[in-house]
Amino acid sequence: MATDVVLDASVVVAAVSPSEERHSEALQFLHIVHRNRLAIYPTRYSGTVERRTMNKRKGAASAAKRKIRSLKTAAVASRQDQYEDAYFKTIDLDVRSQRSLAALFAAWPRARDPLNGLSRSRWLIVNPDDASNTEAAAKGLLRHIERLKDDALECWNRAHRKVFDIGVQAGGPGRHFDEVRLTPKTLRRIGEVGADIQITVYGPELRTPEPAKRSD
Repeated sequence: MATDVVLDASVVVAAVSPSEERHSEALQFLHIVHRNRLAIYPTRYSGTVERRTMNKRKGAASAAKRKIRSLKTAAVASRQDQYEDAYFKTIDLDVRSQRSLAALFAAWPRARDPLNGLSRSRWLIVNPDDASNTEAAAKGLLRHIERLKDDALECWNRAHRKVFDIGVQAGGPGRHFDEVRLTPKTLRRIGEVGADIQITVYGPELRTPEPAKRSD
């Protein structure tokens, strides 16, 4: 089977040149071509070979760039798969006061002291019954607040920190999370009870590897 060879114009000129030395070189080249059954395609001018070489180099560079982009995309996807997906955790109703919050603890049996009693009942956190989404969690906590009476209501009004702390679990790199939403009505109700809103983002968690299946 013949192999294509691009013949530079200088060789063609040498083949018809009156110079004995150049003529001899051309004949030797043509003898090699004939012996190896090579197919010759003379170029119109000597710059064609250089341009073809440059085009090949440009093509190789473009292929290398595409390969790098592909590897980067695969690396990001690999890092993403290492982490759990982002999700809404819950809302911590964070209440702190310079005085005892004992009446609030009594009104909210599920409230807890983050310092395990060391705050002397001056700091409490309570979570909603329904934390399926941000709106439902906020409404549940608002109902707890709006039902307060007497000493419990006074404790609430006296507290210097009253925060709806929205907790979000971050996912892997390159992933966004947009499921933290509150309606204008709920936002207005939070303001009416004198509370603030805060968002806490927790660092991404690695996926727990699945146990290897045993082969019987």
